[in-house]
Amino acid sequence: MDHYLDYFYREMNDTACKHGLKNSNFAVAHGMHHYNNYSTAIDVAKLSRVALAQHELLQSVVNTKDYSVPSRLKKGFVYQWKNTNFLLWHQDPMGTFTGIKTGVTPTAGPCLAVCFKSRCGLYDFVIVVLNCKTREARFIEIPKLCRWAITRIAKVK
Repeated sequence: MDHYLDYFYREMNDTACKHGLKNSNFAVAHGMHHYNNYSTAIDVAKLSRVALAQHELLQSVVNTKDYSVPSRLKKGFVYQWKNTNFLLWHQDPMGTFTGIKTGVTPTAGPCLAVCFKSRCGLYDFVIVVLNCKTREARFIEIPKLCRWAITRIAKVK
């Protein structure tokens, strides 16, 4: 089994390099704490963009509040996940948030990567926050960052 995981990690890191992720190393498949598993906000944003563009199923799953899938190993067993990205429930007058990834590790703290799509259709971007003060702060800071970005972009245009 370790042979397959080593191959998977090698593929993950080769794919990261292929997409210009210069400050990331993947050492576990689940994304939880591991000393050889690291990344940066910009690398997470780049990877999120690539993954969402190339995988329609991922787009659907990360944007779903609850998701179920039958086990391929245990007949009759259904895996059920509840999305922990509370921005999916957030109503913002500027646009909608779609999910990408939530997480908490001892080294990265509370993290969140989301995609924002403006109601006017002019703005579509990924925002990543790492090491927030609290788990709840991620869901407060992201909308603030979206408003800040839209204001800045509007001034340039």
